[in-house]
Amino acid sequence: MIFSDGMSQYDESVSNGIQSQSKYFSELTISFANILVEDEILLKEGNLVDVKNPEENGYVSATISDITITEKRGLKKLTLLYGGNN
Repeated sequence: MIFSDGMSQYDESVSNGIQSQSKYFSELTISFANILVEDEILLKEGNLVDVKNPEENGYVSATISDITITEKRGLKKLTLLYGGNN
């Protein structure tokens, strides 16, 4: 969400069945911008991550022990330690 100085001359419109009124000026304008998050997990050895538990519902904690970038497409392969076990 981006807050900026107000605009002038808002035209009336109908959006999703809601009618807005025209307005000459507003002190504040709110707009939205897309944000792209490329990596939500900081990929560094020693970082803790939660991984879906393959045995049952829920997640288990793991530590990143190794990161390998493959030749094809720059994909990352993570080696994880689950409670001290691979």
